[in-house]
Amino acid sequence: MFPYTSNWVLLAPLAVAIYIAMRLAQGRSDTGNRTAAVAAMEGVVASALVLALAAVGVRASGVMIGWIVVVGVCLVILSAKLRQLRRLVLMESLLGIDDDAARGRILRDFAEEAGWLGRVARRIANDLRKGTSLIDAMERNRVAVGLYGRLRLRLIGLYGKQAPDQSPEVGQRVGEDSEWTLASVGAEVERITGRLSILVPVVGFVWVMHAVFTLFVMNVFLPILNQMGLESRKYFGWVEWYPLKDMTTPSQVAAAGIALSLIGVVLLGAAIWVFPGLLKLLGGRYLLSGYHRLACLLVLSETLRYERDLVAALNRVPEITRLRYLGVYFRRAAELIDGGHDVADALTRARVLKPGEAQSLQQSQSPASMAWAIGRIAQRRAERLVQRLNVLVQIVIVAATGACAVVAGLLAVAIFRALADWIHVLA
Repeated sequence: MFPYTSNWVLLAPLAVAIYIAMRLAQGRSDTGNRTAAVAAMEGVVASALVLALAAVGVRASGVMIGWIVVVGVCLVILSAKLRQLRRLVLMESLLGIDDDAARGRILRDFAEEAGWLGRVARRIANDLRKGTSLIDAMERNRVAVGLYGRLRLRLIGLYGKQAPDQSPEVGQRVGEDSEWTLASVGAEVERITGRLSILVPVVGFVWVMHAVFTLFVMNVFLPILNQMGLESRKYFGWVEWYPLKDMTTPSQVAAAGIALSLIGVVLLGAAIWVFPGLLKLLGGRYLLSGYHRLACLLVLSETLRYERDLVAALNRVPEITRLRYLGVYFRRAAELIDGGHDVADALTRARVLKPGEAQSLQQSQSPASMAWAIGRIAQRRAERLVQRLNVLVQIVIVAATGACAVVAGLLAVAIFRALADWIHVLA
């Protein structure tokens, strides 16, 4: 049969999805010309399979094409998350070694890997040979994962990995209470958002149901119903895909709108999850305000353990975090303290701390106790942030699962109603 034009639209997303899946399935490393040969062979296999599917001659619906794009995006997410894990392994391996010779051997081992990891390891090795520091080389090559990972690298670059000496009492209090650090908060946020991956099989199930419905029911079952004199539109009119100009009923427009909206939400959520920087283009600075404020507060707490001067630590925070819209608050607080204001009053006026949080600083006299008090405030903020994010992720999972269940249920109801009437006519 001659392939429909709509089938060829499947070439791009399906070819990309198959290619990424084959690259992920290849677990061994390859170097040299073998990389190009393997990539070319995988591209040929993916193209051949896509051409075979496109030549089937079954007319694909627009909604089905959207679901295939979603499947391809899910594979892209998997690839991006695997790259993040490789970045984390590389960063922790390099930070855990102080000997230059051992670090060079580690970089040579990573340089033998294929793909992004090998290229980054070679670039870091070249930067180190040029005299660049390890921290600058890793930050330049974007080895750190997320904002909190970059802040951790910058703190290590400024102050080193060893914490300063503290009095036994304050050191014990900091050790007991500092459960949340830059590394642990970032890891917990990643773990909670990673639970969104449970939506992948849910979305995949709906896509399979819609694919079966489109390929078999709409192309096999509907003609039989029409030949038997049954009104097929009674059962399937709300899910048939038409161009917008041919949609005759509000239910058809609503069904197509719901399906495309669900696809759009999944794609947008996946893009933001893999590329959080997109939130800056969508006005997400305000959505991430609590996340960024917590990062600044954790950096202030860590900086106070080294600077021993609150004004110097406050001026360091914008330099380390590089968050301009929050850095002005910390500079304002430093100016107020230099002007003779009380510490708690200055931090409250500059909107660094809330009035209730600033009250706990009134009894802090030494820099060590000040660092401990600010650390305690950061701990409470971290707890609230994690709890809010946990609830939000649960709501998103429940809402998305419910929407997918409604779509799948409506498809199933339409099919079973038609089957029941068909059996009744035959009887």
